[in-house]
Amino acid sequence: LQIDDRANFFKVKNSIRDVMKKQRILIICEYFYPINKIAAIRTTKFAKKLAMHNFDVDVVCRSYKSFPINNKSAGDWINQINIAYIDEYRIARRIGTKRRALATSRQMNKQGTLQKINGQNFQKQTIIKSIIIESLRYLRFFANYVENLGYITNAKKVLRKIEDVDIVISSFGPKSSSILGKWYKDRNPGVFWIADHRDPVFNQSFTLPLFRHTDKTFVRRKCKKADVITGVSQGCIDNLYFPEHPNKVVVTNGFDRDDIRDIEYTKPNKFTLSYLGSLYSGKRDISPLIKALRELIGEKAIIKSDIDICYSGTSRIDILKQAQFYGLSEIINATDSVTHEESLKRQLMSHILILATWNNIGEEGVLTGKFLEYLMMDKPIVCIVSGNLPNSKVKEMMVKGNLGFCYEEPTSTTDHISLKEYILRQYKIFKTTGNVEHNPNNEYIEQFNYKNIAKQLISLFPEELKMEKIDEKNVSL
Repeated sequence: LQIDDRANFFKVKNSIRDVMKKQRILIICEYFYPINKIAAIRTTKFAKKLAMHNFDVDVVCRSYKSFPINNKSAGDWINQINIAYIDEYRIARRIGTKRRALATSRQMNKQGTLQKINGQNFQKQTIIKSIIIESLRYLRFFANYVENLGYITNAKKVLRKIEDVDIVISSFGPKSSSILGKWYKDRNPGVFWIADHRDPVFNQSFTLPLFRHTDKTFVRRKCKKADVITGVSQGCIDNLYFPEHPNKVVVTNGFDRDDIRDIEYTKPNKFTLSYLGSLYSGKRDISPLIKALRELIGEKAIIKSDIDICYSGTSRIDILKQAQFYGLSEIINATDSVTHEESLKRQLMSHILILATWNNIGEEGVLTGKFLEYLMMDKPIVCIVSGNLPNSKVKEMMVKGNLGFCYEEPTSTTDHISLKEYILRQYKIFKTTGNVEHNPNNEYIEQFNYKNIAKQLISLFPEELKMEKIDEKNVSL
């Protein structure tokens, strides 16, 4: 539909709702089904579960034309919500397409220049190269700004026609969602606004120097009128730099078992460890695991030909470099990014799932969506936490859920020994039984089921807006 057509469509829907008297929720986000990005999962699941709880759900999100698409059918629930896909400016789409093509080209160039390194840094950065890299970061910022500006302008044309909303949920990032949430709240003061944050706005490693102050104060400036501010972890909320707000709540990411219900797969013959995701330019690092495997193979405790490390994501070349450094390139089965369904299938086919994250001063409590997705796989997890702070949130959850083993960089001396022992024990069990040992705390895990997260989200609504008319007999959550 064109923008004017969508506006008329929503006017008709407004009239229907006046008769039906359903509570109405508006979700404002950039990424939503069928965009094949991890960022689209949280908002998509919110919409799905809220619609199943008999709320009338509208979604205003970015067009999927410029993004890879998840071809798996969403299910019947998608017909219960109204989605307005917003186009950005034509020039912005061209910039975005060109930018993504250049990123792919750079990855191919890195693959072509991959060389074996003997104990040295993979590449010494010269001053000139550092300047070029920093300049490219600012160019990417400008390209993103143009894309978001077009989306914001066109989204407002549709949002003006969406009336009688009871609850607005804006989901950062990018910033456009919070900006539009504030804009809608200013025009409709009576609406109940939840300013949701999948990530903190300010990031010690990724925020450009020129924008450190504006990013630190962004939530304070744009979400001041939000009735509730939510974040995926306490660390995320702390790093929003808005201690004065009276109502801040942790609403984690989660999992939805509907996603794996119809996936067919077979277990591989090799002892298979899989990592699905990005290394974020070195912020995530699985080299401690590769080093442990290298030593176990060298000690003849593990047979190299029995091991397979599967990887899919945007950091394929970086993974190959890490493996090459330890002389284990032949056990790496690495591909570029795959669809979400294929990612889930590869997780189900694995014996152990690999998670990589970080925990630094100023970046505490990082909790990736992939970790929560892993929880429904009924597989042990080996987590590698980089950074200068011990006792990460991920390690706390790994222990509470009895989910596997967590290695942390600040305690690497003892953790390295324990990691080797854990891998060797699982390997021996695999060689004996064809499977691995895993006895998780299922009661702990279930709190991260999106079915239960939706109930938590509903509990934040004003009493007069809570609806619990769901028919559990007819709807599968």
